[in-house]
Amino acid sequence: MMEKKKNSLTKSPILIVGLFALPGFAYGGFYYLVVDPSGGMALGGVLSLMAFFIYAMVLFFEQIILGLSNFSIKKVWLIEVIILLLVLFYFRNGIG
Repeated sequence: MMEKKKNSLTKSPILIVGLFALPGFAYGGFYYLVVDPSGGMALGGVLSLMAFFIYAMVLFFEQIILGLSNFSIKKVWLIEVIILLLVLFYFRNGIG
């Protein structure tokens, strides 16, 4: 007999950050493209929408990979926390 696949999301740091970031990206993109595109802010709306779509794709593929494979959830959390901290450090301090 084949076992049923679970349809729930795998909890991961990228999912948790995404729950807070994705609505902000969507709101910023809509606001700066539709409501107030003056003064060069339309570029901010486009960048916000690009960030929304890229983050949503990363989250989608991450959930597919975690659902189809048997990775240790502790190793996934460790790797994702390190990646998120490196991204935070990069945006806080820059490369130089």
